[in-house]
Amino acid sequence: MKTAFKFLKTLLIDPVRGNVALALFLIGITLIVLASLDIGWPARLAAILQTIGTTLLGGGVFAVIMKSAQFSDLFQQRIADVIYDPARIEDAQQLPQKWRLLTNAILKQVLPSTYDTAAAAIEQRYFTRELDYHFENYEATYDIAIDPKTGTATVTSTLRAQLMISPNKKTPCFEQTIRSDSPSRLTSLIINDSPVAVSDDAFKDEDGWRVLRVQLATYAVGHSYVKLERTFLTAQSKKEPFVSATVTRFTKGAVIRVKISDGYEVRMLSIGFDDYVRSDAPDGQGFTRWTLAPAEGLLLPGQGYTLVFVPTN
Repeated sequence: MKTAFKFLKTLLIDPVRGNVALALFLIGITLIVLASLDIGWPARLAAILQTIGTTLLGGGVFAVIMKSAQFSDLFQQRIADVIYDPARIEDAQQLPQKWRLLTNAILKQVLPSTYDTAAAAIEQRYFTRELDYHFENYEATYDIAIDPKTGTATVTSTLRAQLMISPNKKTPCFEQTIRSDSPSRLTSLIINDSPVAVSDDAFKDEDGWRVLRVQLATYAVGHSYVKLERTFLTAQSKKEPFVSATVTRFTKGAVIRVKISDGYEVRMLSIGFDDYVRSDAPDGQGFTRWTLAPAEGLLLPGQGYTLVFVPTN
């Protein structure tokens, strides 16, 4: 008896021990065969055996596939694509959905009652607006001349930057707005080092704002970015001794340069960040510099600054 049991153990039990796939496969086949035999099984019992056998057989086949090196490599590659190379995901709509799931899970740890509202606010601010380009090598220059008799300030503001066009954006549009409480006019627009004539429709009043819009598609052909320089001239009364600017796009590397008439100084108030650096002395053209973000640093939408004109005596 002991010899017979040892024989059966060697023949049937040892091969499947530690091999779940083989065990499921053999048990599944056995149950399917038993269910098909016409030995007086109740119909209900035969159906149950057939179902269980089919399930176990499928599980065995799946286990064999999962253990195969080829499938493991393929599975790992697909997971790696999702995590490290999301651009390979064919359906781009899946990316925001996956981002929401991850962000909700993270924010739930610190905002258990309003995590979904916070995630929606982040998505709205950073991922759904003004995505056709971002700024790099951003430099804003302010030359402020104050009339000593009237206190009126004439501000010449020049923006120089590279507009990095986002992939798959067919109609990128440069847009900037200025409060129209004070008279403002566009004095210069240079794109890719060539002057551009701007029509009145490109810089007009809209609901209390002066809005400049320039379509960039023709300038971006064959280029990954558009080089832009524009200059506004604004007259401000002494009741408005300041200039405010809000970052509306991601900005990589940002510097502002400021020069003001004798008898005044400019104080900069940052909005949303405090790690800027001010130069110790004016540059060769008499401008004081603030580095808001180093060359590899980043300003985010919603951050900004205010320049306040202050008499020195």
